[in-house]
Amino acid sequence: MLKKILQISCLSCLAIVAGANDSNADASASLNVKANIVTGLSITSQADLDFGTLLLSGDVSAAGTGTVTVDHSDISNGTVSAGTSGLSLLGGDSSGKLLVNGQAGATVNVAVTNPNGDVLSEPTGSTAPINLTTPATVLLGADGAGIVYVGGTLTVASNQTEGVYSGTATVLVNY
Repeated sequence: MLKKILQISCLSCLAIVAGANDSNADASASLNVKANIVTGLSITSQADLDFGTLLLSGDVSAAGTGTVTVDHSDISNGTVSAGTSGLSLLGGDSSGKLLVNGQAGATVNVAVTNPNGDVLSEPTGSTAPINLTTPATVLLGADGAGIVYVGGTLTVASNQTEGVYSGTATVLVNY
């Protein structure tokens, strides 16, 4: 009989302990879990940015600078700003063009890094300051493609050394 009382007492203790775990101290909630998997981005240069052929004429010893701006929203529309008398754009200017491929309908962030030292250089070491621009974003079409145009402003001194100035810029795209 003592054995049965001990068994009943032990079962009662287990019931009390088990009941303690079912207290109102436990709570639960659910949450939605999702993932957005997108196609990787690729970018390919289609056309170089070209500030065109610039003519310095008149008094080249006069102090001052002028600028040539190629807009990043159009393929060919260079303009010359005042500052250096005798600075003329003879043509050949065009914005840079890059093709971006990725997830159809996605908005892609765009950034451009100026050439090293924010200048274009010519073979003898002369430089001309540059500041490049792009749109902040590009919307990819239904086919997953989008075009990014690169423009910028080139500063030309009145006594700028004659030559072909060049540099390499980097365009970065990400979701």
